[in-house]
Amino acid sequence: MMLSANYFPNLPLEFNIANVFLYIFCFLLIIVNIYLALSFNLLKSILLMSLSSLIICICYLLMDAPDVA
Repeated sequence: MMLSANYFPNLPLEFNIANVFLYIFCFLLIIVNIYLALSFNLLKSILLMSLSSLIICICYLLMDAPDVA
């Protein structure tokens, strides 16, 4: 059974390494924000918020939006 391009209509047809990095950084962002929600230490919370901001900046750069980052 061969799969045609119409079988998965929402998937991109070409492989782009930027999308792979974007998915990895979005997953890291989710993990960091979960740790932030469960943190009771103020210093740890500030460091996690800074890390979250850095990951969001990297995601914007991977989405070709340097003016926003």
